Amino acid sequence: MRKPWLPCAMVVLAACLASEPLRAQRVEFPNPVPTTYPPAPGLPSPASAYGSTVPAPTFDPYAIQPSAPMTAPPYLPPSGAPYAPPPGYGTPYTYGGSPPALYPDGAPVYNGPTFEPVTTTWTKTMRFLQEVHADETWLARGGGTDAMGINTINTWATFAIPLGWTPNNPLLITPGFQLYLWDGPDAVGTPPPTLPGQTYGAYLDTAWNPQLTNWFGAELEVSPGIYTDFKHTTTDSLRILGRGLAVLTATPTLQFKAGIWYIDRVEIKLLPAGGIVWTPDPDSRYEIFFPAPKLTHRCATVGNHNLWGYIRGEYGGGAWTVERPPGGTQTGTINDEFEYSDIRVAIGMDILPETQTGLRGYIEVGYAFDRDLVFRYHPPSKVHLTDTVLVGAGLSF
Repeated sequence: MRKPWLPCAMVVLAACLASEPLRAQRVEFPNPVPTTYPPAPGLPSPASAYGSTVPAPTFDPYAIQPSAPMTAPPYLPPSGAPYAPPPGYGTPYTYGGSPPALYPDGAPVYNGPTFEPVTTTWTKTMRFLQEVHADETWLARGGGTDAMGINTINTWATFAIPLGWTPNNPLLITPGFQLYLWDGPDAVGTPPPTLPGQTYGAYLDTAWNPQLTNWFGAELEVSPGIYTDFKHTTTDSLRILGRGLAVLTATPTLQFKAGIWYIDRVEIKLLPAGGIVWTPDPDSRYEIFFPAPKLTHRCATVGNHNLWGYIRGEYGGGAWTVERPPGGTQTGTINDEFEYSDIRVAIGMDILPETQTGLRGYIEVGYAFDRDLVFRYHPPSKVHLTDTVLVGAGLSF
């Protein structure tokens, strides 16, 4: 006698057995933010997020900060502004490491390969004494009554202080000193636009580049200093320079930056700042960034040093309080504050060691235009100066 319930029981039993492998295939969602940076070519891949355990990272409190875009020192133009001392107008731009990205394998629309950033060859071992640096930039005077030459000498030392809550992003402290030697302009006019033979800058720069998430960070810097001829020193001699930038790392080869630079001059106090930093391959780095763009490409390797050619621009200048010499019908000195500004373009060569430490240097030639002297008090006036050429060089270790 057939049992009508037997086929039903067999169907139920088969369904139960089939459900076991389905439960075993339960999907584990990976962590959307990678715990490690994408490996460089030739290195083993990190543990898979599907079930494998990624070892906890270890941090060296003296390891280079991941997003230091500025050299240590932070970024200083040879003309003394807008920043002291790094990141560096006229100084080789030491490329810091790149943090993990929002899209570590490239943006969704990006189908090409991702490259290990050139920054790995520029990374320095972070130690208490980070860097000692000296550079000189000479602007020729040229001819004419409205011509002026400048010889600028900068020197600084940068120290790294680890912070317990951000061991990979130390505080960078940079004391520095600057000497400016002025040649001109001619004493024409009443009062004439005469300057003392030399002025000085002494500052203490503090920079911190925190990495708030795997893809979002910041570049923060404040640099109080005294800028004067030390004959007329007032509260106007104290200038507080600074910058604040938000940094979005979209891919391992692309960063976006936006913020402000505070330059504290007579006419201009604040500059907007922003742009992109694109590292398409290990031999190229393009900082399309206002107000200090720089395009760099590795040209050759000589011995254990890499030669990086570059084209850069900058908004240079500074402000000082001075005792101006008399001229014309004047019989006494003038206590005043003046600003010098220009726009510079230069081509040069950074010479960098392949190892993490060693002697580094740069040499460049360029052109300075849109040059102005602005006097604040006696009387308020502005003098346009002729264009000129420039030569600069520096060493760091």
